[in-house]
Amino acid sequence: MSGGTGQTGKRPTLRAQLKDGWLLSAGCFDAWSAKLAEHVGFSSLHFSGGAFHTSQFAYAGLVYTMPEVASQVARITAAVDIPILADLDTGFGGVEDILRATRELERAGAGGIHIEDVPFPITRDGSGGTGVIPKNEAVGRVKAALAARTDPDFLVVGRTDSTISVDDLIERSNLFLAAGADVAFPLVRSVEVEGRRLSELPPPERLEWYRRIVREIDGPVVTVGGVDRTFSANQLRDVGFTWVIVPLVAFNAATAAMTHALREAVEDGRADQYFTEHPNPLKPAEYMKLIGYDRVAAHEREFGATASADESARPNGRAGQGES
Repeated sequence: MSGGTGQTGKRPTLRAQLKDGWLLSAGCFDAWSAKLAEHVGFSSLHFSGGAFHTSQFAYAGLVYTMPEVASQVARITAAVDIPILADLDTGFGGVEDILRATRELERAGAGGIHIEDVPFPITRDGSGGTGVIPKNEAVGRVKAALAARTDPDFLVVGRTDSTISVDDLIERSNLFLAAGADVAFPLVRSVEVEGRRLSELPPPERLEWYRRIVREIDGPVVTVGGVDRTFSANQLRDVGFTWVIVPLVAFNAATAAMTHALREAVEDGRADQYFTEHPNPLKPAEYMKLIGYDRVAAHEREFGATASADESARPNGRAGQGES
């Protein structure tokens, strides 16, 4: 992958990538997780609002704001050369907030946003679901985001968290697409099916429901993968999803690794067993290159103190003349 800083050339667009008919995007929450996803071969990213929130506050009662999201997305896009879909949540308020938030995320370099139909402010308490706003209001959010974008390649994805029924999930998705959304994002795992969550059904039954949902939505559909590790990305593609995002793989892996290593370190200060069993896959030279030390050194040679010192040491330099 590119070793650049996000400015090495024209960034590919999510829209162009989707024309190939299939896209798998890695979840990220900061520049380093994004950089590693690019390094291992992902061609696109998803900025997870939930992972970002936890990484910043570690407390559900604190709510991140649009400027915080925009600044974090800007740091990510400066670090990588692949496009990113950003989680806009509900748009951070009313219509004017949605308009501004969309413009700010586009300005930050995102390749698109997804906006959802849960009430603002979001108050998730772990009990399962928050309810959804009326359909006309949800469509209005999508239309506002569409009106705010200035780059025609910038994607607007309409997400529905409806748990009412599969029919409601499909209807809302089609309403978003009819309003102009580029992609529909039905949150399929939590929807009610015959008195149970879809995620509670046996995997073969779930796949059949997925096929129906995708078949009856009149446009490309993105879904979440990797949450419970039941289905591979290829299985989700085979039932018809156009796009799979894995928003929490990096975050959950980082959480698990830090917990295991720190539990050992608090006992002996080394975490030797953890690192013996989980050696860093990045060699020192690879790590240094990945974070750009080669470019830093080149810039110092060309523009910095080292360049000045080299110049002064030359026989024809001013200092050399004074010493002769």
